[in-house]
Amino acid sequence: VKCYRNLADLLKSVEEKLDKANEIEKKVISVHKCTIAIIVLSVINMLGLVGLALYEMGIFQLLLG
Repeated sequence: VKCYRNLADLLKSVEEKLDKANEIEKKVISVHKCTIAIIVLSVINMLGLVGLALYEMGIFQLLLG
């Protein structure tokens, strides 16, 4: 009977740890998606700044004629 109780407690503990691991995995996936979105927006912003700098230096006017 004691062995059964110990085994039941062990299985309960493992189940709780798996639930916590699943919750953490969901949070990591969410953070990963946000990070990708931030990187994409940063690249777009950087391209805009480079374009603005080229426009201010007159590079676009030379290319367009």
